[in-house]
Amino acid sequence: MIVLFAHDRAFRTAVDRALRAGGAQVRGASRQAELAKALAGATPCVLVVGPSPEDRSVAQAVLQAVRKVVLPAVGAGWPASPVPAITLVETTPEDTVDAIVRRALPMADGPVGR
Repeated sequence: MIVLFAHDRAFRTAVDRALRAGGAQVRGASRQAELAKALAGATPCVLVVGPSPEDRSVAQAVLQAVRKVVLPAVGAGWPASPVPAITLVETTPEDTVDAIVRRALPMADGPVGR
């Protein structure tokens, strides 16, 4: 699963379409609460964060909270399993949609994304 977080709807739509065309399962989020819910319900996953500084700061705060509160509780439910992983892919304004997809899709191979 790939969780895509960005406030910019055009960016989110373009990256979402390209990731889905590449065969990934994608869950989008544009608000802090949506992101927290997506991360809590879709681990392990790859988190692709939009290029704005606000996107990065919100994603970092939510990711830190999810790692501190949600993931240990999930991991405690299955003692034989490790705590699920969230892999972060940050983007820049210079990144093209194709470059973002090329970075995110290989990380989502296997049990994480497809």
